Amino acid sequence: PVPGTTRDYLTEWIDLDGVAVALTDTAGLRSSSGVIEKAGQESAQAIMNEADLVLWIVDVARKRWQKELSSDVKADRKSAKYLILLNKIDKLTDEESASVKQAAGTLSAVSLSCKTGSGLKSLRKTLAGRITAQMPDLTDRLVLTSERHRSKLANALKSLRRGRKGIESGESPELIAFELRRAVNEIDEITGRIYNEEILDRIFARFCIGK
Repeated sequence: PVPGTTRDYLTEWIDLDGVAVALTDTAGLRSSSGVIEKAGQESAQAIMNEADLVLWIVDVARKRWQKELSSDVKADRKSAKYLILLNKIDKLTDEESASVKQAAGTLSAVSLSCKTGSGLKSLRKTLAGRITAQMPDLTDRLVLTSERHRSKLANALKSLRRGRKGIESGESPELIAFELRRAVNEIDEITGRIYNEEILDRIFARFCIGK
């Protein structure tokens, strides 16, 4: 129950409308009074820097929350990647609740109450929209999920470019055919038509395969 006592962070994966999302709960960022607390805040800052989206929870029942929010988030150059969660609206009057979101200024914000569940559906919808906007369009482009596949296709492209350059410069057909064969071999290693010991070593290094 004492603010500023969180030392570590906790990460959990959730399914958000069919998308796997990693949520990480960190220590809050406040002036620290000890070495351990300072280390926890440094860890939290590092996680925030790498995150795609930062959910900044604000206790709107506190009198100084607007001033704290202004100094904590608006000073950050990447404030666009913040989503402000205005929590504890259940402690406010209807009139106060209506003005809370406006008080967040230009920052994206969602009013909610973790105690009553009010606003959680809106938060889920907002999160899904932000995530969808950042995801690549899988319907009109090639998306690679394997570094090995990316490397193989890059090598194939280099060989094809060398082959085309050889055709344009009138090189020997044998040299051109060699480059084309190299490109085909790189693609065949992705599709599984050919393999070698190096490929097997990489596969076994990345996956635990039972005997």
